[in-house]
Amino acid sequence: MVFKTLRHLRLCNKPFPDHQRLKIPPGMLVLLFMLIASGCASSLTGDRRLNLWPLLNYYKDTEHRTTELDAIGPFFTLYSSPLEQRYGLRPLFFVNKNKEVSSTEIEYLFPLGKYRKKEKDSSFYLVPLFSSHKDSIDTQGKTHDFGMFPIFWGKDEDGNRYGGLFPIYGKLNHRFGKDQIRFYLWPFYLFSKDDDCSTHDILWPFFSCTKGENERGFKVWPLFGHYEKEGEFSRDFALWPIFFKQKTDLDTDNPKSTKAALPFFVQKKSPEKVSRSILWPFFNYSDDRKNEYKQWDMPWPLFQYGKGVELELFRFFPIYGYKRSADSKTGYFLFPLYTYSKDEFEDHKDTTYRLLLINKYQKKEFKKESRNAKSIRVWPLFYYNREKEDAIKFCFPEVIPLENEGFERNISPLFRLYEYNRDSHGNTESKLLWWLYRHKKSNTKELFEIAFLLDYEKEKDMSIFSFLKGIFEYKQGKEKKSIKLLYLPWRIKW
Repeated sequence: MVFKTLRHLRLCNKPFPDHQRLKIPPGMLVLLFMLIASGCASSLTGDRRLNLWPLLNYYKDTEHRTTELDAIGPFFTLYSSPLEQRYGLRPLFFVNKNKEVSSTEIEYLFPLGKYRKKEKDSSFYLVPLFSSHKDSIDTQGKTHDFGMFPIFWGKDEDGNRYGGLFPIYGKLNHRFGKDQIRFYLWPFYLFSKDDDCSTHDILWPFFSCTKGENERGFKVWPLFGHYEKEGEFSRDFALWPIFFKQKTDLDTDNPKSTKAALPFFVQKKSPEKVSRSILWPFFNYSDDRKNEYKQWDMPWPLFQYGKGVELELFRFFPIYGYKRSADSKTGYFLFPLYTYSKDEFEDHKDTTYRLLLINKYQKKEFKKESRNAKSIRVWPLFYYNREKEDAIKFCFPEVIPLENEGFERNISPLFRLYEYNRDSHGNTESKLLWWLYRHKKSNTKELFEIAFLLDYEKEKDMSIFSFLKGIFEYKQGKEKKSIKLLYLPWRIKW
């Protein structure tokens, strides 16, 4: 019995064949090692950090109660503070929650889709598939509409419901500038109503008839048409768009009339202004009597000249041109190679110079303050912006030449290698290659970090330097110094 037991133990202790051994990928071993090492690393503050570049970067600031998490380079990002929370997976979606004003915004497949909610109002859309809007107005009730082409439905502020299946049948309330819209087998029949005025369209836009208390009209497009509202306007056309005449603003002190036989002749007349065109739009003359200004286009847009009491214009397109008034100056040279604009507002002056439209230098000078704001873009190399409160942003490269918050959240960070930010309080942060290098500085502390290799932290009179999160660590205080080796908890002090 004893021999059988010993034999069984010998058999159980035989090594496993190669195909049955547990194999751990080297990358997983490195990740496990860095997770353990991060727990052994020292910190001068209560801040918590974990940098596993390029997979993961985590930072928790206990002083400002903020949390930052970035993963897979620039693709996943999260930021949380007591007042707001932002997170997203670029370029698929981005969520922005503001707890102070109780608002939520979700952008998905930007700029095609967006969801927004603030208090009792909400809206969302995904072009061109669907859209929805809900609005709660205390004085007018609640409205909502939803559309998933070709189906749509909704409810107006009076509680009346509407909907339809385009182009078979549908009705809409208070949409597209009309009180009511109805259609059957569009464009075969369309009905619309605005106040007491009703319009019937058959085979839109070819046949139409309009009738109201003070309005009437008809059209057989493009042959002829007439539409008028007593005391306000009248419009006529024949062989559209060749012949037309109209009278507008009849109920004002400056009624206007227009006659045209395109492209041969166009004339617009009013007590304040007269303009005539021959072979429109190439040869034009206008006389603005109210502003004492005259302008000639011969032919437009190649040569333009205008002169008045407060305005002067000269353009020899695309070689050289300018437009000057008391509070504005614009011009170009070899358009679009070089353009400029100078505008004076009540509180500041705004000067902008552009090269090829995209590259720009902009400066704002505030009259009641010694500060100014500046913005520079050299596409696609970099973008620099400084606000009047001394907040600074610098990005390299800057592939998306648009100053838009949606692009800034969803797309632009995917193409940036280096970014520097400074807020109005002097706190700065710079990062290279999506947290490979990081420098963060505030009034109370400073941090340098190169991935998981090196980091340096300083607060008041204390500083600490670490290699590989604690394989070597040097700490220096006001009077004491110490070294820690190989992640051991003991220090050599002197």
